[in-house]
Amino acid sequence: PRSLLQVEINTIASSFAGLSTKISELFSSNSYNRDANIKIPENNALQNISKGISLAHNLFLSTTLSTSAIILMVVQGCERNFADQRLLQFEIQEQHNLKVIRATLAEIHLKSILEPGTNHLLYDGQLVSVVYFRAGYTPNDYTHPESSSDPSYLLTHSPEWAARLLVERASAVKCPNVAYQLAGTKKVQQALAAPGMLERFLPDDSDTASELRSVFAGLYSLDAAAGTDKSNSEQENELRALIERVVSHPEQFVMKPQREGGGNNFYGEEMVAQLRSLEKTQLAAFILMERIQPPPQLAECLRDGVAVQRSCLCELGIFGVFVAHNSSGVHWNEYGGYLLRVKPAESDEGGVAAGYAVLSCPALV
Repeated sequence: PRSLLQVEINTIASSFAGLSTKISELFSSNSYNRDANIKIPENNALQNISKGISLAHNLFLSTTLSTSAIILMVVQGCERNFADQRLLQFEIQEQHNLKVIRATLAEIHLKSILEPGTNHLLYDGQLVSVVYFRAGYTPNDYTHPESSSDPSYLLTHSPEWAARLLVERASAVKCPNVAYQLAGTKKVQQALAAPGMLERFLPDDSDTASELRSVFAGLYSLDAAAGTDKSNSEQENELRALIERVVSHPEQFVMKPQREGGGNNFYGEEMVAQLRSLEKTQLAAFILMERIQPPPQLAECLRDGVAVQRSCLCELGIFGVFVAHNSSGVHWNEYGGYLLRVKPAESDEGGVAAGYAVLSCPALV
C-alpha cells in the first residue's frame, strides 16, 4: 500500500520558501490554471518563515531590553540561490520593517565582536538579534588549513570556524545553533528510528510514537562499534549480514554521509564499491537507508528556458517554524508551508540548487 515516507529532516539552510510560494501563486492564477477541478493548496511559506524570524527578533529585544537590532543572514560567497534568499530578505524588510544584512562567515569574522559583559554580537557596530544561516552546512563553507586535525588550530587559522564559534557564543538567536544543526544529521535520523528511541522523548504517548515511526523508511547504522547491549561479535555479524544484503540488492538502498546540499549520496554499484573498500572506521561515518520507490508520473519540466516532458518523481517538503526561549518556553510551533521538488525518474539525486530537480506544487483533484 502507498504511504508517506520521510526522506530526511533539514535543520539548517532550508531553502526555497520564497520561490515555492511564488510557484504556487503562479499555478493558482487564472491565467495558468483554467481547470476548475484542480485546486492548488495555499502556500504561505515565505510569509510564515519571515514571521518566525520577526518573532525571534522581537523576543530578543524584549529579553535583552534592547531597542533596535539587525538580522544577519549568513550566505555563501558565490551564492547561486540568491533569488530565493532575497525574496525572504525583502519580505522581512517590507512586512516587518526590519533590517537584514547578508554576510559570509569570513565577513562576520572580520567585522564582528562580542560586547564585553553581555556577549551581544555586534556586526560592523550594529547589534544582531537573529543569525539566520543559509550557509555553514558544507565543508566548502570553511577553510581547512594544513594540520587542521586539532580543533584549536582550526579556530585560530580558519576565519569561518572562528566566526561560527563567535556566533555560537553570542546572545543572538541562532537559526540554527550548532546543537540543532547536529540534530538534523543523518546519524541522528537513523538513531531516532531505533526501537524504543522515540519513546524516550514521548514516554507517555506511545500512540504518537508509533504514528511517527510509521513514516520512517528503513534506516541502518554502519557503525559496528555503536553503543548497544549486544556483544562486539554480534554487532559485527549483523553489520556483515546487512552489507551482504545490500550487495545482493543495491537497488533497494542508498548510502548517506553526514552531508547536506545534494550530490553526496552513493547508489547502486558505486555504493557497493564503497561498502567493499572502506575501513570500519570510515563506514561508521555513513548510514544506510532503504530506498523509497515513489510512483513515476509524466510531467513537463522547464529548465534553462526549455520545456521537456518526461517521467518524473515528486518529493514533498513541509516547512515548520519553531521559536522558543529557554526561560519562557515555546512561542510558536506551526506548519509553515510546503515545496514540491520534481526530478527525472532516472535521477538518483533530488536537489534543485544542485541542478537535479525543478520546483513545482501539488494539485488537489
